[in-house]
Amino acid sequence: MELIIVQSVNDFPSLEKLLSTSTDILVFDQSVMVELDKKKVKYKVIQDFYSEGQYYEDVCIYRKKTESFLTQLDKNCETFVDFPYAFSGNEHYLSTWFDDLIYLEKLIQTIKNRYKKIHLYATCEPERISNNRISFLQLISFGVENNISLLLEKSDKRKIQLIYNSIDVYFLQDKNVSHKDIPYKYRISFFLNRLKSYYDRKQIFKNFNKDKNIRVVNKNIYIFHDAYEITALKKYLPKFNFLNPITKLRQDIKQEKPQDISNSSIENTLQSFAKDHFFYLNKYFYLIISSYHLEVVGRLSSFKRQFELMIKKDKPCLFLLGSGTRDVFDTACCHLANKYSIPIIIQQHGGNRIFSDKAYDESLEYNKRVFKTLIVQSKKDVEKFQNNKTKVLNMGSIQQYERNQLLYKKPNKDIFFCLGPDVNFSFRHLLEYYSVNKKHQQSLDVIKTAEEVFLSVDIKLHPTGDRFSLNNYINIIKNKKFKNTNIIYGGSAETISRNYKLIIMDFLASGVRKHIFSLKIPVIIYDRDFDKMRINDLVLSDLRNRCYIAKNTSELLDLLNRYKAGDLPSKWREDIIDNYIYPVGKGNPGRNIAKYIESISSNKYKEDK
Repeated sequence: MELIIVQSVNDFPSLEKLLSTSTDILVFDQSVMVELDKKKVKYKVIQDFYSEGQYYEDVCIYRKKTESFLTQLDKNCETFVDFPYAFSGNEHYLSTWFDDLIYLEKLIQTIKNRYKKIHLYATCEPERISNNRISFLQLISFGVENNISLLLEKSDKRKIQLIYNSIDVYFLQDKNVSHKDIPYKYRISFFLNRLKSYYDRKQIFKNFNKDKNIRVVNKNIYIFHDAYEITALKKYLPKFNFLNPITKLRQDIKQEKPQDISNSSIENTLQSFAKDHFFYLNKYFYLIISSYHLEVVGRLSSFKRQFELMIKKDKPCLFLLGSGTRDVFDTACCHLANKYSIPIIIQQHGGNRIFSDKAYDESLEYNKRVFKTLIVQSKKDVEKFQNNKTKVLNMGSIQQYERNQLLYKKPNKDIFFCLGPDVNFSFRHLLEYYSVNKKHQQSLDVIKTAEEVFLSVDIKLHPTGDRFSLNNYINIIKNKKFKNTNIIYGGSAETISRNYKLIIMDFLASGVRKHIFSLKIPVIIYDRDFDKMRINDLVLSDLRNRCYIAKNTSELLDLLNRYKAGDLPSKWREDIIDNYIYPVGKGNPGRNIAKYIESISSNKYKEDK
């Protein structure tokens, strides 16, 4: 048997000549799935080689080993940087990369053992991965934040390179074509939807900005990642100055030359772990971690020293984090806050975790590295996340409370289909039973079923990868000749969803879930693997009581026929909001959180002894 890994299909006749009964096709990308579906060509996906269940079992074992590995590296570095979490402080981004890498290692092994010959059909031949040290600029995210996210190492391009470099793969040239421009009507739609969302935010701000005339006093709060709940909270704290010196410091630190902190114990630990856990990817793994050690850990001392000077100058009374301790620099900042007895408050990112708990959230929000307060949205999150370094308070979502106070308008459209994120080559989402193939197949199920009963369905693209998804769904609608299906491009799901009488979700971990559950309309969760989902038994009944669950097209068809006949009542319940979004009887979460902040920030800044 032979395998063709198909990365693009610009010249189908050329690819078709390579196909035979002894040839399998492996597809990673939805755009390729759309093209092959059109030509009625069968293909395999990654789960055909390495299942979600086996991956989950392997990751549970592997994760304990990586935690020990990072802890050992921490100990080896601590005396050099005067900081105990040089590696584990970046656990969030490192662990997501680790989990993707273990999947890729097993996938490569399975492919190698199963096929005599392997081809890559793509527009350009992958380059050889250099053995030279990865630079600091290659380890950080794009834009102004410069988080140590290993963004390029998680890219589609890098993973194809790793497969191509690890085993014998023969390159087959596909035609190179220019990217299609976004059709003009969608550009207009994008602008108008953004405008509506902007107006929505302004209306909320106008309704809840009651204290704008209060004099600002000379008290500083440091903000990390000013987004989501933090943006909503700031207007309730007019007595404070909000500063974000971290972004500028991150930009400055990347220009510096790192300190040389090489040592043999680090080298031995890296080589040993790479050899023990990877066969095909051991050199690559060693390259990335050693580059992190030299480029990131080598800058930590300078970063800490400069940030400590900022603290002494600005004397912040509080740290506010909108997404937790994202990387090692965030962790170092919070570690210094503990040193100076500065309170830290983390606003829960993306809503409650109880329906779709993610392992990575611990490193962000309730790790045991720094003392902090975590403000959550669900009563049932409190006990789970509380530990000796994390005080957990259920005070709720400011954003959702404010949205729920807006004037209710009777919806006038049928189905709002809220898609999950674009996850091409992001293997770690398989731990949530979500993948590019699942998204593709489930979206086809929903659209076909809605078309079958002559209901209009508007697809809301997830903002992650929406430009690529747009072309995919334009092609799907064209290929399948769907008549009642439209695409919503741009704008927020929270603003647009209020116009609809029925909502269908295909991704339970979505951050928009709390808004959708607040709407007084029926909600359908369509998930082929719903029974496999690791949902806490204590809340599974609540989920079923709030939403209709469909696990196949037959169940979905029955629900849509009921909706069309006017026999699908809303399952909206106030206790869902009270238990999972904000405490209903305690009033505005924004004012409550502001009062709490004012009470704990009344202490004067303490100089280090």
